[in-house]
Amino acid sequence: MDDDRWVRDAVEQARPVWEGGHDHQEFGRYVNGRPWSPIQAIAVIREVQQCTLREAIDRYQAYQDRMGRG
Repeated sequence: MDDDRWVRDAVEQARPVWEGGHDHQEFGRYVNGRPWSPIQAIAVIREVQQCTLREAIDRYQAYQDRMGRG
């Protein structure tokens, strides 16, 4: 599967989690529960949350910190 398709599929699966309430804790648990690399996770965060790359990186780090992974 190519990278673009992977991102589209991952975003499609992640979007309902985010749109269910825009809850960063729940979305962070979702992201952390996936076998994604940091780059993949940041790409999904950026697309789903419609934020800048910098914001997606910061949110990814915050999700990691909440889980004690940072």
